Amino acid sequence: MGSLRRSRVLCGPLLFSRAAQEIAGWALGPLKRDMSRFLFGQAQAHHLGLCKVGIWLKFVHKNKWNAFFNCSIQEWVLLNLMDKDPIWPSTFSIICWLIWKHRNNWVFNKAHKPIFSIVHSINYHTKAFLDCGLLKHSSWSPSESNKNMHIKWKPPECGSLKFNVDGSCWRHNSSISCGGVLRDSDGRWITGFVRRMGKGNSLTAEMWAIYSSLQIAWDKRLKDIIIETDSLLAITLIKDGVDRFHPLKPLVSAICNLADRIRNINFTHSFREGNRVANALASSGHCMDFGLYSLDTPPSSCILLVEDDIRGVLFPRGFAG
Repeated sequence: MGSLRRSRVLCGPLLFSRAAQEIAGWALGPLKRDMSRFLFGQAQAHHLGLCKVGIWLKFVHKNKWNAFFNCSIQEWVLLNLMDKDPIWPSTFSIICWLIWKHRNNWVFNKAHKPIFSIVHSINYHTKAFLDCGLLKHSSWSPSESNKNMHIKWKPPECGSLKFNVDGSCWRHNSSISCGGVLRDSDGRWITGFVRRMGKGNSLTAEMWAIYSSLQIAWDKRLKDIIIETDSLLAITLIKDGVDRFHPLKPLVSAICNLADRIRNINFTHSFREGNRVANALASSGHCMDFGLYSLDTPPSSCILLVEDDIRGVLFPRGFAG
C-alpha cells in the first residue's frame, strides 16, 4: 500500500520538476530529443535497452501511441492520471515510480537492469496491487474528487447562452467524434451538433468539439456565450496556449482566433454528470458519416436527458463514469 501511495505522490511534482523531463524522456524521446541518451549516453542507453520508448511500448496499447508520444510533459502526466480506464492511472504511477527508482539506482550506485527485468518488476507490482484490491482510479480524476458530491447541469444567466460540448474516442479503433448543445437560461434547446472527424485521441476530440461550437456561434453571430466542457486539459491549452511544435497547435490557434471574434465568451469546466447531453451527442457521432451535422431539435436519445437538466436533476459524482 505504501509503495502505491509513494508512486502517486511522485506524479504530483512530476508536472513541474526535472524528474518529469527525465521520466517522460523514456516516452517522449521521439518528440524533441532522446532523453535516455541525454541521461545515460548513447552507448549506455542502447545497452540498457532504453533508447527511444522500449518500456512504455510494453504497456501502452498501440491505438494510444499517437496521443501518448506526442504531447508536452505536463499534458503527458495529466492525460494519463486522468485517463478514464479504472486501472491505468495507478498503473501509470507505478511505472513512473519504478523507472525513477531504476534511474536513481543507476546514477548513484552504478547498478542497472536490462529492460525485461524492469518490465517484470512493473508487472509484479501491478499484479500484487490488483490481487490486494488496491488499484483504483487515480485521485487526480474528477470521478474520485468527491464521492459525496452531487452534480447537475447549471443553466446560464438570463440573457446568456451556454454551449455544452464533449468529445468521444473509441479505444479499440481510435475513432473520434464530438457533439454539443446550445441552450438558454430556461434549458431550452437552441441548436446542437454532431461531428465525426476520423481517427485520433480523446484530447483531439475535445478540442474539435470546442472548435465546432465556436464555428456555429460565429456563423449565427451569437454573443454572451459560455462554452462548457468536461475536459480541464482542453481549457488549459486554450487559455495558456501551446508551443509551435505541438500537434494541436493549428487547432488551438483556430479556436483562439474564433473566440476573439465573439463578444463576451467564456470557457468553463463541468463534471461529466453535468454534461450528459453533450456526451450522448458525441457518442452518437461514431455511427454517422464524416462531417458536421446541425440539430435544430434534440434527437430521441437526448430528450429525457434534456428534460432532466431542465428539472435540475442531481446525479452522484461518478454516475456518468
